[in-house]
Amino acid sequence: MAEETIFTDSDFTGGSFEEGSVLSLGTRFHVTDPGDAVRARFYCPPSGPGGSGVVNMRLYRVGDAELLATAVFPSPTVDAWNEAPWIVDGDPASVPLVINTVYSTSYVTPNRYVASTAYTWPKVSGGLHIESEAPAGFFSSGDAMPAGTFGGNNYYADIVIEFGGEAPSEGSAALGLDLAVAATGSADHEGAAALAFHRPRGFLQF
Repeated sequence: MAEETIFTDSDFTGGSFEEGSVLSLGTRFHVTDPGDAVRARFYCPPSGPGGSGVVNMRLYRVGDAELLATAVFPSPTVDAWNEAPWIVDGDPASVPLVINTVYSTSYVTPNRYVASTAYTWPKVSGGLHIESEAPAGFFSSGDAMPAGTFGGNNYYADIVIEFGGEAPSEGSAALGLDLAVAATGSADHEGAAALAFHRPRGFLQF
């Protein structure tokens, strides 16, 4: 078995931002080899998430917006990557990923978060591949599957995938991941702590 993540521990290059309300921020991906989602992962701002201090993560299947699993971070470590097991029906569990199906891994923050504007999505050698020409940062207001995009931003929502098992749709074993990323990032934070995050309101009807 081998584990892969979207971002390495040293990939964080973003800044910290404050919205003043609940936000859902995510990354979309798909796999082309058999794999299971085993843990949720995100980068916590240096000043913490604000509000209640609790951050939740969600794993969605994008095609029908079905919520597949959740994770909770009661007190995440600030200015660091945090991981927690996915929860399905109240218990820790891995989630089998169907090849070539688009998923969203996202976190729900009560206030603060990190972001990189117009992020250049990395290309990683080996089993993990991200398409630099197709940024994958998505956002939504409140607790919902992130669906809006703006400016090519990255919110450092991540996932840990274990490879080497059987694919739900194929039944064959293989190692590796092809992580494809679609669409553009969400908020334009250039030069301001007061977010331009609400710029796309007319499109999303917030």
